[in-house]
Amino acid sequence: MKNLFEQYDQQSKSLKIICDNYLKKFANNGLTYSECSEFLNEVENIGYTFDYGLDAEPFNLRKAEFYFQYIVPDHEEHSYNNYEKAQKKAKKINQKVYLCIYSKQNRYNEVYDEEVVSSSKEIPKIKYSLIRVFKKLTKENL
Repeated sequence: MKNLFEQYDQQSKSLKIICDNYLKKFANNGLTYSECSEFLNEVENIGYTFDYGLDAEPFNLRKAEFYFQYIVPDHEEHSYNNYEKAQKKAKKINQKVYLCIYSKQNRYNEVYDEEVVSSSKEIPKIKYSLIRVFKKLTKENL
């Protein structure tokens, strides 16, 4: 598996922009644990992931096996990569925002699980629980 932190030339433009921002902070003062969480959230929103420990040092940047979408159900389904945009739409039509996890390998983008998001503060915790569900379900299907 490629570590895209080490293979910078193979990063997409959008990934480079995000990485450059956080890696400058890392080089200057290091990252806090919450900054690693924010960094991970940003890369997950464009289809990548990485690991980090309590030392708040990111490692093993790679393409994710899954991706997240914020869904606002209506007579037609509205999907967003950004929580704030989804929340704005949900308020307009008096609906809830759902965070869904999808498999990249599944041709039909099956929803593995979903949870209602009440605030942006809940997103990292919900993502973590959805990833655990995804990993459990994909292991069972192997």
